[in-house]
Amino acid sequence: MFNLSALVIRMTMTEDRLFATIAQPISVMNILLNILLIVVIRLKSGKEMSAYKHILTLQTLLSLGFASLQAVSLPYWISVPGAFVLMPTGILRDTPYGAWVCYVLCGLCGEVNVMLATTFLFNYINMCK
Repeated sequence: MFNLSALVIRMTMTEDRLFATIAQPISVMNILLNILLIVVIRLKSGKEMSAYKHILTLQTLLSLGFASLQAVSLPYWISVPGAFVLMPTGILRDTPYGAWVCYVLCGLCGEVNVMLATTFLFNYINMCK
């Protein structure tokens, strides 16, 4: 049997600080790149991208929401076969909202994956025409 509490206890402050040091700049960079991508999609895409422009915008907005929540909560993912735990380590660490943000983050992770599959399906259908 897997002992999750023993794993959490073994997690040192050095690992936690290293994770926060790496995750925070990556999340901010992700937010900035998604904003840039929305601007490029909306302003620079031509008329031939009609419906695809909307799919790309929606996918980018979901990605932007995911990156924003990740930047605020800095979730620490612990996974074992068949289960995973998210623990907020960012500014929401000691608030009751930290767990709710992690719940929404899980949902957005699924939505981003669904939109990725939708984008591939859309491209496949257009290529087969």
